[in-house]
Amino acid sequence: MAGTRQRHGPRVRTVAVVCVTALVVLSGCTGLGGGGSTPAGTEDGQSGPGGSTGSAPSSAAAPESGSRTAAAALAPGLTADGVSDPLALVNAHTAVLRSDPFTVRYELRRDGDDYNVTQRLSGEVDLNGTVRARAVQWVNTTGSAPAVYENRSGRTDTWRDGGTVFHRAVENGSATYDRVLAMNASLSPNLLTQRRDLAEYLSNVEDQTVTEVTRDGETYYRLAGSFQKPYRNGPTNVTAYVAPSGLVAELVVEEAGAERVGPSVLRVTYEDPGETTVERPEWVSAARAATNGTA
Repeated sequence: MAGTRQRHGPRVRTVAVVCVTALVVLSGCTGLGGGGSTPAGTEDGQSGPGGSTGSAPSSAAAPESGSRTAAAALAPGLTADGVSDPLALVNAHTAVLRSDPFTVRYELRRDGDDYNVTQRLSGEVDLNGTVRARAVQWVNTTGSAPAVYENRSGRTDTWRDGGTVFHRAVENGSATYDRVLAMNASLSPNLLTQRRDLAEYLSNVEDQTVTEVTRDGETYYRLAGSFQKPYRNGPTNVTAYVAPSGLVAELVVEEAGAERVGPSVLRVTYEDPGETTVERPEWVSAARAATNGTA
């Protein structure tokens, strides 16, 4: 691996069910979203995450070949029996994402007793030095969704350059702008790398299996396991595809839900490290003028 740049992010086809916290935190900061159909491309050239559609997540995994039980030296903190050092793996994952610009995609789907919520984010990020990130986020709800989701329905574009963060909300073809403080964790490094949530998942997951697989001609280690959260109806299932560098290129978490809280599905993927470019959206000039911003 040394001295070569590899594309670590496999195109995701699998979906797992997740703990809602990862994306609820995200929506609380920047307002995520999704839709009943694939969001159309914007004038900024961005479209929906992974070209996904509004249909139910597919359970079919991306093609894999040569799958076998891993038995040699793996990614940092990972052994043939599972995660031996969660912090080492999380640190390796973070180091990869801090070294080169990358593309990140989130998708969260929650099914309540009488509502459905889809949240999506697609963004390009550079954490090497000054934080620069642009993202398009969607929230779509049906039925009697809780107000926390309804208040964030629609689409929001976000641009962060260091401590300056602008939001652009689009509703009924009309755009409004807002400027927020980076200290409010809008597109924060911890959020973009999922460092905290990964640490929680990797520290709690039990009954782990590790399998070496080949996807798109590259080697990954598929980590699978589960854990039981208090007051939940079933286990939380976790599946991660880990590159030899330690990058968690795909994370799928599946949660059965609890009373009055239906099952949820979270999918996070990291793609194109070192091949992603982060360019300022054209709408930022209008956002500065609308908010009297000078930065």
